[in-house]
Amino acid sequence: MKRDVKERLRKLQTRFAAGLPARIDEIEVAWGAARESAPEDPSRDTLHRLMHNLAGASGSFGFVAVGERARLLEVMLKSPPPRLTDLEPDMAVGFRDLRQLAARGIEPAAGAVLADAAAPVEVSPSTVYLLHDDPLEAGELVRQLDHFGYNTAAFDAPDKLVIALESRRPGAVIVDWSAQSSGQAGAKMVRLLRGGLHADLPAVFLSIEEGWEARLQAVRAGGRAYLTKPVEISSLVEWLDRLTGRRTQTPFRILARTVPAETIEIVSAD
Repeated sequence: MKRDVKERLRKLQTRFAAGLPARIDEIEVAWGAARESAPEDPSRDTLHRLMHNLAGASGSFGFVAVGERARLLEVMLKSPPPRLTDLEPDMAVGFRDLRQLAARGIEPAAGAVLADAAAPVEVSPSTVYLLHDDPLEAGELVRQLDHFGYNTAAFDAPDKLVIALESRRPGAVIVDWSAQSSGQAGAKMVRLLRGGLHADLPAVFLSIEEGWEARLQAVRAGGRAYLTKPVEISSLVEWLDRLTGRRTQTPFRILARTVPAETIEIVSAD
């Protein structure tokens, strides 16, 4: 029976792989119809639906990288600039990447320990890494997420976070984009999220900026979600549950008071 199920799955994967180039072609045609359209035009809904379906189906059939890239493009299309044509360079690169990734074939599931890794890396879906240089805000987020069952470690510099990733891979990373998007710290974080072994690590960006330029910058850096501050903890937890595949039990009580910074252990930059 198990052999029959595996054989059936293999046939479905083969069929999906054969039709993948045509699906990407269909989305590219939909993009061509939508890029000059008005915000309320139905062609945009068609584009969103096709990209969303590709992202979900690709992961299900073993094309993990294709699914991740399609998901990033989907997020980008959900918060577009005033003119959709401003996304043309990003979409052109996106379609090129989708075709190249599709040609690689089926991949191991995201989070699997790579055979050429220097040492085994513990994978912990309930662990979240937070990059934030404000002790008070970081402390409050750590405290709140703890009551939703997330084990959150806060870092005030990307270098410290990178070191932590060498021994434990979290379910997601939260980045305070307001503080980290400029200067050397922001550049390091972008490099971390764009390449290497952690390119598929889900990232949630927090920012005071509401404009599309900041959102687009976060998506280009590998962000899967973008939340404006002050952040509603329920929205943040909902995104974390979705990105990590984790489901919390009965909702915990949310603390309303601010936690003193000295009570929270934050890795210093010293």
